[in-house]
Amino acid sequence: MGTILPGAYHSFEVTELAFTPYDAAVDARPPGGLKAAKTAGGFCRLPEKKLQHPTINEGEIAITDQLSMSFDRFYTYDELTDFLRAACEEHPDLADMESIGKSYEGRDIWAMTLTNRKTGMPEDKPGMYIDGNIHAGEVTGCAVCMYTVQYLLNEHGQDDLVTHLMDTRTFYILPRVNPDGAELYLTSSQMLRSSVRPNPRFRMKDNHLYPEDIDDNNELLTMRVKDPDGTHKISEKDPRLMIPREPDDVSGTYYSLYPEGTIHNYDGGEIRVGPPKWDLDINRNFPADWKPTQSGAGKYPLSEPETRAMVDFILEHDNIASLQAYHTFAGIILRPSCTRPDHEMNSDDLRAFERVGAAGEKTTGYPVKSVYHGFTRDRGTPRHGVFMDWVYEHLGILGYSTELWDKYSLAGIEKDEVPFGEPIPERVMLQLLEWHDAEGLDSFVPWHTFDHPQLGEVELGGFKRKTFGQNTHFKFLRDECHRNTIFNLQQASSMPQIALQDVQVEEVAPGIVRLDAHIKNRGYLPTYVTEKAREVDAVKPIEAEIAGEGIRVLRGDAQTEVEHLEGYAAAGEDRYGRPPDNHRRVSWILQNRDAKDVQITVRAGRAGTARTTVQLQ
Repeated sequence: MGTILPGAYHSFEVTELAFTPYDAAVDARPPGGLKAAKTAGGFCRLPEKKLQHPTINEGEIAITDQLSMSFDRFYTYDELTDFLRAACEEHPDLADMESIGKSYEGRDIWAMTLTNRKTGMPEDKPGMYIDGNIHAGEVTGCAVCMYTVQYLLNEHGQDDLVTHLMDTRTFYILPRVNPDGAELYLTSSQMLRSSVRPNPRFRMKDNHLYPEDIDDNNELLTMRVKDPDGTHKISEKDPRLMIPREPDDVSGTYYSLYPEGTIHNYDGGEIRVGPPKWDLDINRNFPADWKPTQSGAGKYPLSEPETRAMVDFILEHDNIASLQAYHTFAGIILRPSCTRPDHEMNSDDLRAFERVGAAGEKTTGYPVKSVYHGFTRDRGTPRHGVFMDWVYEHLGILGYSTELWDKYSLAGIEKDEVPFGEPIPERVMLQLLEWHDAEGLDSFVPWHTFDHPQLGEVELGGFKRKTFGQNTHFKFLRDECHRNTIFNLQQASSMPQIALQDVQVEEVAPGIVRLDAHIKNRGYLPTYVTEKAREVDAVKPIEAEIAGEGIRVLRGDAQTEVEHLEGYAAAGEDRYGRPPDNHRRVSWILQNRDAKDVQITVRAGRAGTARTTVQLQ
C-alpha cells in the first residue's frame, strides 16, 4: 500500500463492522511504530501520540499514478472539470460524473458518484454526501473534495477500509457547488462572499473606497495612510505589525487602514469603505428557519440555482445518511444547531453527533462544536437559512460543516487566545509572525510605498488574504486534505448498513415451505440515523419483499414493513451492556408451485438495500 507516516491518521483494518470509535485509543508507544488498538468494531491504527495536527510530508503517502492532483495551486473551473473527467475515464467501474444543474452564470455544477458498481448499484448502498466551495473564496474545501475523490479511487483494492467502503457505500461528492464565485475569486484579485449575482441596489458612492488591485500584483493587500487622527500605529515589537491605537496615545505617527483600492469621485473629503457589489450569501438561502432579514438570505428560500440544485440532488437520493460540507477558515468541525442551544436538541441525536465527531477531533485536530455554542458571536442574532441546519432539521441527516485551515493552532496558539470576530491581540499576531518566519512562508508582503492616483504616497502590505488568511497555505494543503479525507471515511463507516444475515428454508408439508429471513443492521448508527428523521417523517419503514414465479404466499404479506433497527452504537451507550436491538426476523409460508427459487429484497433507505435469491428445490 505504500509508506504510512507515523503520526498520520491513515486507515482502519476492518473485520465485519467498519466504524471504529477512538475510545480505546492508546496515546504512547515506541517511536517509529504503528500499533493496532482493538475496539468493538475492528482495529484502529493510531499515531505515536496524540497530535493536534498530524503532518504528512511530500511523497510519504504512496498514491498510484492513476489519478493525481497538484498541491501548489487551487484549481480553476476548467482544471477541476478535467480532473473529474480523468477520474471517471481511469476508473469507469468506480466513478461517474453528472451535472446536477447550472449556476447563475450557466456553469455546470458537477457531482461525482463513487462506488464499486460490481458490488451493487449506487442507490442500493448507504450514501455519504460531501461538498465544498459554497462560499466563493473558500477554495480549500474544493481541494479536500478532490483529494477525497483521488484517495477513494486510487486506494480501492490497496487499502482495506477504502475497499470495504467503496464496495458497501456510495460517495456523492460535489467539489464546487458555487463555480461562478470561485472562478471570479481565482482568476482576479476580487474578494466576494458567494454568488456573483449583483446586488440590484448597488451603486458606487462618492468618496467611498472600493477594493482594487492598484499595484497589479494580483493581491488585495492592506493600504495604510498616514493620518494624525488614524486608528492604528506600528508595533514597536515588529514593524510589520499594525496595532490599534491606545486611548492615551496622543503623540506619534498614526495611520488609517483601508483595503487596497481607489475612491469613487474623491473630492478630498472623509473616506468611507463602500458596500460590496456582491452581498448574496447562498449559505443563508436554505429553507431551515429562513428569514428575509438575514444578511445575504436572498429573495426567498432556494431562490438561487445553486441551492436549488443541492436540495434537489439530496432529495432525489434517499440513501444519503451522512453529510460533510467544507468551508474556511477557523479549524473547527461545526454541527447543528445554528439557532438553538444543545439542550433543545434530541439527546440521542446530540450523542450521535458527539460520538461520530469525536473521531474527527482526533483525526483532524479540530474540535467539534455546535454553530450556536461555538461559532456565534451574538446568540441573539444567530444564523438563519443555513445548509447544515436544513439537512438536519428537515431531513434528519447527520451532517457536519468543517471550517478548514487553522494557522493559529499550527503556530501553537490556543483557540481561546483568538477572539471570535474581534481584533487579534498583538502578542498573538507576534507569535503568528514568528511561526510564519520559522516555517519559511512567503505570505507576508512587506510594506512598500506606492504612488496612489488620488492619495499620493501610501504604503501597501500585510498578509496575503487568499493563500494564507482565507485558505490553507500550499505547504500544508496536502496534510489538510488528507486528515479531513480520513474523517470522511470514518463518517461513512458510521452509517447504517442493512444485511440479510441468513435465510432458512423448511418444507413444513408437501408443497408448503416456510422461509425465515434474518435482517440485521451491521452499522454503527440506527437505520433511521437520527430521531429527528423519524420526528419529521423523513424515513420510511424498512420494507421486506418476497417475489418469484410459481409461488403463492399463504401467510405473511409479500411486502411487509419492518421496524427500524438500532446500530451497534447502542451497545456502547447502555450502562448495563444491553445488546443492541439491531436485528429482526421476517417469516413467510409459501405454496410452492414448482418454483425453483424466490427473491428476497429488503429496502432500508439510508441503510441501503439487501437482496438474495433463495433456492427452494
